[in-house]
Amino acid sequence: MGNINKRFKEAVELMAGSQINYANKVGSSPQVINGYCCNKGIGILTLKRLLELYPDVNTNYIITGKGDIITQKEHTDIEYLKKELEQSYSEIDNLKQKINLLSKENEMLYKRIINLKIENRTLQSESKVED
Repeated sequence: MGNINKRFKEAVELMAGSQINYANKVGSSPQVINGYCCNKGIGILTLKRLLELYPDVNTNYIITGKGDIITQKEHTDIEYLKKELEQSYSEIDNLKQKINLLSKENEMLYKRIINLKIENRTLQSESKVED
């Protein structure tokens, strides 16, 4: 749809079902609403009233024609959060695997240190015996 009046009409009919239903909801006459839908200038208060009744209507679409008539923000935010959560779980799993590997490596190094200490004592003992 090419202009703000046509986009306003589209939103009114999509959300209210008809211009008459919308007129009844906002306490206006069908003729006034029809004027907004055809060629009458649409003011801020008219848009505000539409958005108060139907907060899912995309203001940017009504004014500029860009985007979808219905905002997908909540849906997008939820989908984004789900993806973030999945990535976080995956990252946690990777970190758990790294922790396990590092724990095993730590155990091996600890055993190596113990063995080196034992060797060192043995060498010191042998060195004292030779003296």
